Amino acid sequence: MTLHRVAPLLLIPFLAACAANADPGAVSSPSPSADLAVFRELARCVRANGAPNFPDPTVDAQGEIKMESSVKVPASAETACKSIMNRLPAQGAQKPPTAAELDKLRKLAQCFREHGVPDWPDPDSMGVFHVNKRINDLGKRAWLPARDACKQYFVGKSLRIAGPDDKGKE
Repeated sequence: MTLHRVAPLLLIPFLAACAANADPGAVSSPSPSADLAVFRELARCVRANGAPNFPDPTVDAQGEIKMESSVKVPASAETACKSIMNRLPAQGAQKPPTAAELDKLRKLAQCFREHGVPDWPDPDSMGVFHVNKRINDLGKRAWLPARDACKQYFVGKSLRIAGPDDKGKE
């Protein structure tokens, strides 16, 4: 499971809750090292509150902070660590895509529509695709068939997708 410094697609419920509960009005940390300190503090808190094998975050070659774990996090840790979760970098803190990247993402959306996902939305100004309930419920299965035909339009390593109930989350 991977949690990037600015929360792309989250793969375990606890860390998804961390990013979802981050204050959307919060200002991002001033530097990756400051962000890393908050993630490390969160890992220590989770370990101290019922998940002793929860790992420390790592930093990949691109400088992105990741927390990889399959450790089940108890509700008591979520409650005890909420104030730290709220200090995680806000999802909206990610820089907007450049005009060229946004153009590519619009072309990606058009390509998806032409290759079997007729209701795929255009991205918003932050490069997030706000999908409808049908696409959200299908998950990757909705767009995987179109992926190969449209791969030339991908920007970065992942799609930023928000479901109908996410209200600004990825």
